[in-house]
Amino acid sequence: MKIKLIKNKIFFILILPSLLLVFVLFSCANKEYTVKFESNGGTEVEDQKVIYSSKCIEPNDPLKYSYKFLGWYTNTKYTTLYDFSASIKKDITLFALWEEDINYSKTFNITWVSENAVIAVNTVSYMEMPVYNADTPIKPSSVSYDYVFVGWSPLVVNATADAVYVAVFDTYQKTYTVNFNNYDGTLLQTKQLYYNDIPSFTNPIPASYSTLSEVYTFVSWDLPFTNVTGDITYTAVYEASPRLYLITFLNYNGIILQETLVSYGNIPSYTLDTPVKESISSVSYVFSSWSPEVVSVTCEAVYMAVFIPNNENVETLNKPFYFKFKLNLKEINWYFSFLNTKKGVYNEN
Repeated sequence: MKIKLIKNKIFFILILPSLLLVFVLFSCANKEYTVKFESNGGTEVEDQKVIYSSKCIEPNDPLKYSYKFLGWYTNTKYTTLYDFSASIKKDITLFALWEEDINYSKTFNITWVSENAVIAVNTVSYMEMPVYNADTPIKPSSVSYDYVFVGWSPLVVNATADAVYVAVFDTYQKTYTVNFNNYDGTLLQTKQLYYNDIPSFTNPIPASYSTLSEVYTFVSWDLPFTNVTGDITYTAVYEASPRLYLITFLNYNGIILQETLVSYGNIPSYTLDTPVKESISSVSYVFSSWSPEVVSVTCEAVYMAVFIPNNENVETLNKPFYFKFKLNLKEINWYFSFLNTKKGVYNEN
């Protein structure tokens, strides 16, 4: 029994306090505390939330017209200046201490600088906000970059002394316009490229075009594709070749004998065997010419073979044959030829 009592005493004397301490420390480890800033008539300073045993961040000094800020104190009697390296273990309030500034009636020179040159100077009173009233600062573009004014460095604040503000510019990579034109000036493609880029035409190759006499085919651009250093226009270059037309030679019956492509202005020629026409009723034919007459090419054309009867057959067949017969008790002599070039009555009794 005594041993049990001794063990209980040891638990309550040694172990339990340790457990309670661990519990307290663990509970406090993640707890947040608030640090408030009472500026006492100065510009407002935002409260801070700080985790247990962490440090508060020292804020920018507040401003108060005609007063000089002396620091943050832990009480309203201003006996203890707060140490911002101290750990926060509870909620606290800090109080701003001010001292009247004998310089508040003074004026200050504010100098505005751009690209190492003074572009304006103005005078402001103590705690007055400087304002730049001249033309917007400009930084000249280079071949590679454009520059846009975005503000001043350091940030413009209420005047408490002479100050110099320097213009700040954002940098943008410069682009140039590259146009691709057809032979007649029609825009085929336009691109915005950076300095030193190599241009390329990415649309379909320009189509060929033609006149009555020639066909023009794209071959290249008038300028080589080199690194971009400025706006540039490329114009399509075409090569001319004679325009070809289809010339067709037909036989008398419409059968195609020859098809050939002939350049504009040239006279077509039939280069195959002489056209032939079959004999009809013992009449043979010979090729005579083409219809219409073959002339210099100005468009597509069709020529048809023209035939005439063979002269020897014409003379034989054109000899008249004579017949004699009676009609109404009259004797009639009749003659005709196979070609019907001679016929009629030559004697009547």
